[in-house]
Amino acid sequence: MRLIRAILVTEIGLAVFGLGMVFITIFAFELHIDHNQVLGPKRIALAIVGGVSLLSAICLAVSPLLHRLFRTSIMRKVIRFVLWLAIPFRWFLHPDDKAQEEQEPIHFSRRSGWFATAGAGIVILISLWFITSGKWVSWEPYTRYFNLQADAFLSGQLPLLEKPPADLLALSNPYQSENRSGINNYIWDASLYRGKYYLYWGPIPALLATLAKIVHPGVVEDQYLLLFFIAGLAVAQAALLHFLHKTCFPRISDWIVALMILVGGLNTPVFWLVNRPSVYETAIAGGQFFLISGLFAVLRGITIGKPSNLWLAIAGLSWGAAIGCRTNNVLAIGWMTGLVCLFLFFRTKPRREWFGQILSLIIPILLCGVGLAWYNYARFENILEFGHRYQLTGGALPDDYSKVISFSYILPNLYNILARPLVFEWTEFPFVFSPFIRDNMWPKLIFYPRDPNYYFAEPIAGIFCSIPASWLLLFPILRPIQAARNWLNERSTIVPRQPSPIANWVSWMVIGALMCNLGTILMFISNTMRYEADIAPLLIVLIFICIDWASTFFSSHPRLQRLVLILAGVLCVVSILIGLFVNFQNGDYRFKNNNPELYQAISHFLTGE
Repeated sequence: MRLIRAILVTEIGLAVFGLGMVFITIFAFELHIDHNQVLGPKRIALAIVGGVSLLSAICLAVSPLLHRLFRTSIMRKVIRFVLWLAIPFRWFLHPDDKAQEEQEPIHFSRRSGWFATAGAGIVILISLWFITSGKWVSWEPYTRYFNLQADAFLSGQLPLLEKPPADLLALSNPYQSENRSGINNYIWDASLYRGKYYLYWGPIPALLATLAKIVHPGVVEDQYLLLFFIAGLAVAQAALLHFLHKTCFPRISDWIVALMILVGGLNTPVFWLVNRPSVYETAIAGGQFFLISGLFAVLRGITIGKPSNLWLAIAGLSWGAAIGCRTNNVLAIGWMTGLVCLFLFFRTKPRREWFGQILSLIIPILLCGVGLAWYNYARFENILEFGHRYQLTGGALPDDYSKVISFSYILPNLYNILARPLVFEWTEFPFVFSPFIRDNMWPKLIFYPRDPNYYFAEPIAGIFCSIPASWLLLFPILRPIQAARNWLNERSTIVPRQPSPIANWVSWMVIGALMCNLGTILMFISNTMRYEADIAPLLIVLIFICIDWASTFFSSHPRLQRLVLILAGVLCVVSILIGLFVNFQNGDYRFKNNNPELYQAISHFLTGE
């Protein structure tokens, strides 16, 4: 039996190795391993090695003896293993409320709500302190893009009120930054189309600025909107984590909930938005605020008692607004909407009620989509054109607009988003830095694209470096490792307590949405720290789920369980500290320039110099 297992493992290894060699041979140029599109002798040799490995795996698979044995005991174990992996889908497709009722009783702490409230309040106060550079009530002027759009809305028009200069309009191709040399009096990063200025960011923040100007006339800077979105995101995340703690993961300690809320608001990518409160960061913050708010609303609407059409409508409106702030959220929202519809289909009887619930969720999203389509068509005569191709920017906009999205950017962007390290200088405040990327800052195994269109001039640090709490995502790997070890050693596997159907469903919902947003930014021509904020809030929710999973996995070993919780707490604290310190340098040392006395006092207190 051990021999058969060894043969099976060898067969799988040969197949994976062979497929990997063939994949590298075909996509070596796109992965920047080979800078020559023509197949050279080395790539041909890789293809031969891969083919031999695949052929060997096939020969083992069709061996009569192995085939006969494989059909008996091993095949049954493989089927059981596949079914074990599919447990979340089994619960999702065939939910059983009785399974949740038969679990052991859990005493939920009433203090959890206070912990969640305190966590959100601390995030809001620290964000206010940072965005005002420690002055609390005094705001230094910053960008006013959405205020310009709000003025246009109040004047009854879509293009901005400001007129482009004649020198700019006289250019045959004003979109190349080299052609605009010497012209300074134009709106940077605005979209120029048929002699008028537009904004390519979604209209929702501008609509909110319009409402604010109606109530209180004046200038609504982008940083005011950003703080509103950041505060809303903190409250939405606190409500979501508290709700998940109460309904799905009550075994997690209250202090872990509070720490995760702090990490959610003070992690490096999200907090990066606060200390650089420009129009770009405002759009991202708005998108995440509405996305997380919609996720909370949809969970609140379908997991407690009878599904609520009101909560589903709020979720749909929130998700529509998320797309109206940041259009790359559309895939994540489409994924979550599809899962909600499928979930309600299996849980709702009679079916006529299901149609009403689905319409409550989908109609607000569709109305927002129709509004965006009209907004784009009225400006650019194309319902899918937001104006990004017409922006007056620098190197991030290539001459060939089709190169804005490319599979060739995936590898360097993946390194930037996940693994690019921070720089630590223990004798210089703020100790943790995210420097601007230079040509010599790429590892030898990853060649940044030779294509000059790829843009990497802004600071960025990988999530696994800037948010150490993300290491907790590795905990679920322990389960297949344990199962494989028991399988190879012919030992029985102790089946752990199964999570509730709702918990499994939420997990797949968050994982899919996270992958959608990650996939979108991986193929973009550039990557900066603020783009990571498109995935950070969902990542925090997934980390929270993994902590509960690890706590359950080690439930039979109390000491290991306590050690896991302590590790989670330490990583959360380190993530918060990194987010706070690294953002003292953000925005070209905006805090230092706006309040040098306080900055020097903090530096002297922490360094003694």
